[in-house]
Amino acid sequence: MKKVFLLILGLVSLAINAQAEVYEADASTIESVTGSNYRYPIVIDFYATWCGPCQYYSPIVEETADKYSEKVIFLKVDIDNNPSLCDQFNIQCVPTTIIIYNKRNKHLRYERTMEASELSDAINEALNKQSGNQNNPINSVFNRR
Repeated sequence: MKKVFLLILGLVSLAINAQAEVYEADASTIESVTGSNYRYPIVIDFYATWCGPCQYYSPIVEETADKYSEKVIFLKVDIDNNPSLCDQFNIQCVPTTIIIYNKRNKHLRYERTMEASELSDAINEALNKQSGNQNNPINSVFNRR
């Protein structure tokens, strides 16, 4: 009985502490989330699997995604698999983080790793610059429940 209780307690704990998803994106994914129904700031982490700083930065992005899961969409783009997106966003180095906060017209750009506090500050800046798009639940974008 004690083992069953601990198992259930563990599962409840996992559900409560579930991590937000950082979605692997390609051109069609980015087009769909920045299209006419655009509502939320979008953090795009451009990375490469062979990049040491990118491997350091990835857990920071995931940790920050947990913090902003109801307010921001997090995407990651492998530059080796998406050269057209690299051209579109003028990616010259990795990691590069782009935070889109007003369709494609307005964005913040960081061509380096950032600590979690710096990334949070950048996201807060984007949230402050964005206007009138906070009323719709973000879960509908990726059919999250």
